[in-house]
Amino acid sequence: MVKIALLVPNKKMLEIASSIAEEQHICVEYMKEIQTVDAVKEVRLAIESGAHIIVARGYQTKLSILSELAKLLKKSVTDGYEGMGFQQITQ
Repeated sequence: MVKIALLVPNKKMLEIASSIAEEQHICVEYMKEIQTVDAVKEVRLAIESGAHIIVARGYQTKLSILSELAKLLKKSVTDGYEGMGFQQITQ
C-alpha cells in the first residue's frame, strides 16, 4: 500500500486536508503542520516513516526538492559523473 505524507504550513490547512482525506476515504499516514525552516527535516522524517508520496506546498516544497536533488546529484558526482557540471551545485 502506498503511504502518503501531508506537510502544510498552518493549522487551518491541516484541518481542511484532514477533513477532505476522511471524506474521500484517503489514508494519509503522516500529517503535520510544519514551519518552513523545518521543511527539509520534516520531509526526511516522512520518508523515514515510510512515505512514498509527499504532499507539500509553496516554498516548503521548493526547499525540500532542492535539498533532495542536491543530495542525488552529489551521489551522482561521486559515482563518476564529474564531467556533467554537478560539482558547482553540490558544493
